[in-house]
Amino acid sequence: VLLIADVKSSLKMRDIKEWDEIAKKIHKRAKKEKWVITPQIGLISYRYTQKISTLLKKFGYKYVEQIDTWVYEKGSVFYKNIDYVFVLENSDTEDKIILLRRDEVKKKGHPPKSFKKYLCFLGNGAVDNFWAILESLGKIAN
Repeated sequence: VLLIADVKSSLKMRDIKEWDEIAKKIHKRAKKEKWVITPQIGLISYRYTQKISTLLKKFGYKYVEQIDTWVYEKGSVFYKNIDYVFVLENSDTEDKIILLRRDEVKKKGHPPKSFKKYLCFLGNGAVDNFWAILESLGKIAN
């Protein structure tokens, strides 16, 4: 796995849009040239400047008030090429560490390959899963 990241002090929606286009080109090139390593392309930021709800909506989530949680809604993803977004702090009143990580479903009987949802981790779960991405780099390199 090859980790490609844009590290920002403050993440804005335009940064995500820009990196989605960059990720699309890199993924396309990796496929065309049959890279041996799989690129993981994303953004790491200290702060997200808008509401986390805006970010979650752009990655295909909707808030369900009855159960007080965010649920992935198939087909509503604006950004389809970024593999992860890791934010350490946000400007909402409730600071949360957040990791959005692509989850490609490849098992038989599951949605088709074109269905790429994002898993959402908050707080310690976000930190643990980001470390899992980094640890996977070391295992492949050894």
